[in-house]
Amino acid sequence: MRPGGTRSVASAAIERVLTLLIVLGLVAASVRDAPALESELGPAKIDVAATAGLRTVLRFDPNTPTEEPTFDLGLDLKSAFGSNVKIVTHTLFRSDGTVADGANEHTIHDFHSVFQDSTPYLEFQEAYLDLELPASALRAGLQKFAWGKLDALNPTDHLNPLDFTRPLDEIESASKIGVPALDLKLLPGQIGSTGPFEEMVLEGVFEPVAVPFRLPQTQDRWYPPLLNLPDTIPVDPGSFAMPVCEGVFPDPTQAQLCEKKVGALKPFPIHPALTLAEIDAPPVEPAHFQWATQWTTTVAGFDIDLSYFDGYDSIPTARLDALVRTSPAVTSGPNTAKIDSDVDVTLHPELDRVRTFGGGFATSVWDLTLKGNFAYVQGRRFNYNINTTDATQLLALLSRAPDAHDKIKTFLHDLFLVGPSQQVELDGVPISVERDAVSGGLQAEYLAGDWILDLGGYLDVMLDPAPGLIQKQFEGRVLVQVRRTFLNDTLTLDLTGVCLTARGEFVGMPKLGYQLLDGLTAEAGVLAIEGPKGGLLGQFRQNDEAFAQITYAWQ
Repeated sequence: MRPGGTRSVASAAIERVLTLLIVLGLVAASVRDAPALESELGPAKIDVAATAGLRTVLRFDPNTPTEEPTFDLGLDLKSAFGSNVKIVTHTLFRSDGTVADGANEHTIHDFHSVFQDSTPYLEFQEAYLDLELPASALRAGLQKFAWGKLDALNPTDHLNPLDFTRPLDEIESASKIGVPALDLKLLPGQIGSTGPFEEMVLEGVFEPVAVPFRLPQTQDRWYPPLLNLPDTIPVDPGSFAMPVCEGVFPDPTQAQLCEKKVGALKPFPIHPALTLAEIDAPPVEPAHFQWATQWTTTVAGFDIDLSYFDGYDSIPTARLDALVRTSPAVTSGPNTAKIDSDVDVTLHPELDRVRTFGGGFATSVWDLTLKGNFAYVQGRRFNYNINTTDATQLLALLSRAPDAHDKIKTFLHDLFLVGPSQQVELDGVPISVERDAVSGGLQAEYLAGDWILDLGGYLDVMLDPAPGLIQKQFEGRVLVQVRRTFLNDTLTLDLTGVCLTARGEFVGMPKLGYQLLDGLTAEAGVLAIEGPKGGLLGQFRQNDEAFAQITYAWQ
């Protein structure tokens, strides 16, 4: 969708711009001479940094879910006890404008829930203890990790689950959820090792708590449409006549009579309703522990890494429980459907355990930096598209429930040949299939004066593909980012685009940033999404928007 000229959209734009200008003036007046906070308390040296930001959005399509201004307040504390001990915390307070109904109990985000779209809320993003030991380093507490060499779409970076409540306007580090973990690094170079061991690092991570991903609610702006159900699904009984009758009546004559009777029924609608259920988070016990190892070194100008991960995937998947009910329709004429149907569907998010074997490299040649990461993933689950108006596809999906074949056959027999008042329960319907996958990517970064050009190519290959999945067997991605600074680095131009080649999907985000004062910046841009509605990006194609943001960093 592209901008319209409606009065309500224009009024909303003016109101948001005026709000930003007022807040901008207040912030500028209050922080111009504000000092950073540094102090000493006994043996501890304490550094305090804070950020405050206000973001507002103008929807190009007024029929999409609204988004109110979002206010963020971040607080970073670093306490150093000598040179070997440090305590670090990162805390975020947010009034989230993407949340349609924030009245729930998650005022403080927890580590066991998927749906936490409260507003305002408090989130402890990181809180850990650093110990510098002889030839080693230990970090314990709530952490975010960045494994591998690629800056984005890294196939070896699985240690943190992802927050999908703001999937396209959050940078990758912000979308990661901090997890309780122990991180031990061994540094042989600090005990006099030379040659290939001088730069070598051996790292092991242990995560005792399986923290799930996060999703928005169905009424929120960024809930994935591919995980929702359409309002109505038309059913043509004639399309079910042959499989139903041949499955019930082995005698050809009786089957033909059955087909004639079923085929004469009028088409009728199905009215599905989706309810979101909270995840059954895995208990804290050895069977659900996660762990990972990474080896890094430098050889002949190449930074090299090899890694292994055994834990839960960051990609959301779920199962469905469905109750299908049919009843006589209120008819108004001979051509009106005589059957009406409701489908109550409950979506249960699930965690999927995978094993990942990966590696990567990075090197620089003059002003060009080359990076790459590759991984083999065992046991990844790939989701089906449940947002379908094809009754045959819906039936095929529900048929994946345990004991579904006999239940569905009996239900259809009774519906078409006995009477319209029937029901069937189908629990535990998986909406994904398990497949191994190979993923990889290459990224080139070129620096030319004040210009920085990033170009990345990525490929996901699903081994043994299945029909009806959201993701294609070969999913190529191309990322382009161009950045340029002007006016003594006070003005920044950033042009970012991502293309998914399998379906011709694209998201572009051009933006301008300007440093108004020391620590005070303003930013404005556009988020444009194109592609078929059945694609990973195209499902959000109605969410095109312009945005403006002001941020003050106090450090």
